[in-house]
Amino acid sequence: MPINQPIPSIAAFLCSALLAFGYAAPATAAAPEKGDYFHTGAGARYLERAKGDIVTAPLRGNINVLTGSGGNIVVLSGSEGKFLVYAGIEPSKDKLQAALNKIGLSPLKYVVNTHWHWDHTDGNESMHAAGATIIAQRNTLKHLSETTHVDDWNWTFAPVPAGARPTIIVDNEREFTFAGDSIKVEHFGPGHTDGDVLVYFEKADVWPSATRSGMETIRSSTTKTAAASVRPSPGPTRLSNAPRITQSWFLVMGRSATALN
Repeated sequence: MPINQPIPSIAAFLCSALLAFGYAAPATAAAPEKGDYFHTGAGARYLERAKGDIVTAPLRGNINVLTGSGGNIVVLSGSEGKFLVYAGIEPSKDKLQAALNKIGLSPLKYVVNTHWHWDHTDGNESMHAAGATIIAQRNTLKHLSETTHVDDWNWTFAPVPAGARPTIIVDNEREFTFAGDSIKVEHFGPGHTDGDVLVYFEKADVWPSATRSGMETIRSSTTKTAAASVRPSPGPTRLSNAPRITQSWFLVMGRSATALN
């Protein structure tokens, strides 16, 4: 039975739901109508932005950020492979794969879904087919595995294929050692959705947050990650080769936040 789940407003921080990218309506979804997510809502903007190029911006160490395929994608790359936060969207999967190959030819290993929303998870099936294991909180798996209706978006999302569903489940906290970094994936409770996880790259000292609620969770839980403070920079600093993106942030623990606006 469909789940009626109102969605709070999307004010995005790093890897956030950018006001740009989109997707063709799922074949199994309800008949489209004007005033819905993929025709006049955020999905329509994602679709339009996906027609453009993928832009790669180095962030710190061996971490890069890709913009142009759904929410910003964080890529930790090393000799053993690539660890991604966010999966991109299917319409730009070929361009996304080319951008990943330019970073390095090491294989895809892991993709974290910080929550179930389409602009962050639509690329799951392609990522899995390319060798990635999908990581998410249990409620994200639940939403991706069943029909979910979002009133605010006037859209019903069909269950994703089995290959697009997370198989590593984080109920509370899990730590990964990868490409010379220690990566913490933690669920603090409901935020932007009921399945949000926060991802912290310990060595790089980078903690992406998808939403304002995620940012507030970080502020209230920094004691769990040593003495690092969370603070935005005094003014926005754009990455030199990144496009202008409204309300999108790179959150860096203990140093400053780099804003893309």
